[in-house]
Amino acid sequence: MKKPGNLIIPAFLSLGLAALLSLLPCRLTAQQILVLEKTGTFKNYKYNKNDYISLKVRGNPKPVKGEINRISDSSIVVDYLNNIKLNEIEKIYRGRWVLTWLPRLGMIAGIGYISIDVLNNILNNIGPVFQPDVMKAGGILIGGALLLSCIGDKRYDLKRDWRLRVLNFDALKKEEQKPVGNGNN
Repeated sequence: MKKPGNLIIPAFLSLGLAALLSLLPCRLTAQQILVLEKTGTFKNYKYNKNDYISLKVRGNPKPVKGEINRISDSSIVVDYLNNIKLNEIEKIYRGRWVLTWLPRLGMIAGIGYISIDVLNNILNNIGPVFQPDVMKAGGILIGGALLLSCIGDKRYDLKRDWRLRVLNFDALKKEEQKPVGNGNN
């Protein structure tokens, strides 16, 4: 039979292990955060290191898309290739969650509807294989999906109401380490 005093040490060990394991899923935040904010409001979007970003840079007709690898005070690095100054960014594109899966669903539904009907007509020897009403319905689904894919990204124009800022938490860390006073205390 165990004594009650012997149960204290295993209880503390299991409590300490539980506390340590509860810290594992915590996400460590970056020291610098890129913030897209609307001037005059509290509306903003935050980008950390390793977040996906899509943006239009001045002088480049194609948007730059990829993962943010580094954020500094005046520039960001995207996909280890593109060092982009913040003042060269004209627009930032953000996907709308409904309009990212709805075009895919429409394409699959349109192609699937036409394919199933064509396969059914071939197996049952029904002619013509491509029925006009089925082609119209499938074409409407595919066309609607293509239209939705064109408007899927919301554009934030930095020339108008939006601006980019970098919140630098490294500076706060360095200020905490500086001694207070003139050192003669």
